[in-house]
Amino acid sequence: MRRWARRRLVHASGDAGFSLVEVSVAMILSAMVAASLAGVMYSLSQNASDAGRNADLQRTGRLVMAELMMDLRQAESITFNGDPIESLTADRIVFYSDRAEAEGPERIVYERTSCVSGLCRLRVTRYQAVAGSGPEWAFVTTAFEDQFVMERVRNDQALFRGAAWTGTPVAKTYVSACAGSCPFPLVAIRLRALPAGTSAGAAQTLEITEEVELRNAG
Repeated sequence: MRRWARRRLVHASGDAGFSLVEVSVAMILSAMVAASLAGVMYSLSQNASDAGRNADLQRTGRLVMAELMMDLRQAESITFNGDPIESLTADRIVFYSDRAEAEGPERIVYERTSCVSGLCRLRVTRYQAVAGSGPEWAFVTTAFEDQFVMERVRNDQALFRGAAWTGTPVAKTYVSACAGSCPFPLVAIRLRALPAGTSAGAAQTLEITEEVELRNAG
């Protein structure tokens, strides 16, 4: 009787436990599930980070464009019957603006510079007029403002172009470069940039295009 009871007890105890194989399989399955969840969480985090960087670039680009447009809308000639634009190329525009409250206009330079592998920095420099030198103003040689306002600006297309309505019938024509004489009433701007730090294939090219009327063009 006691021998039979002992066998039943041992048999019942074995039924209540797990074998080493079962425990190993459970651990492997748990590790696979954990790795899968970690991959999903990382992917979601990376997607959110990519979206944030693209959104940050959008905000920066629009702020930079708004500032540039305000400067250009207040552009003015510094000589009688002159032009507000001193010079223009695909990468650089130099003009005079009366936004500041100081005596005389500012000489303002926007330029795409420090280019590496097709990506550049957008730099702005501002020069104060020499007091009392008007109406044909002279300007100091040291900028009172010199800063990079945007990184990773693409140089695959012209950033600046002059524009005017000409011909019969009237059609819009573009000027790719000028110096000394830049008699056009519009400046076309195409700002293109890429965000930094995004995962492969997630970078969205920012493109903002505007045409600004030079209110004080002669």
